[in-house]
Amino acid sequence: MNRDDITMMAREADEYADKHAPQYVTVPHEWQEIRDTRFAALVAAAERNAILQMSRDQWFKTQADFEE
Repeated sequence: MNRDDITMMAREADEYADKHAPQYVTVPHEWQEIRDTRFAALVAAAERNAILQMSRDQWFKTQADFEE
């Protein structure tokens, strides 16, 4: 994950909070909580995908070692 990926996730979290925050938000913390929760979920998903990809790469590398 690089800086551009993080910036993209932050923007997506902002847009998500704009769409899902109640229209009558009187306390900015509500919007921030929605945004931060969404951002954390996006980062966690990206990390899971990166780990999964590394695991797959290692699996296929290991399989190739056994086939030799």
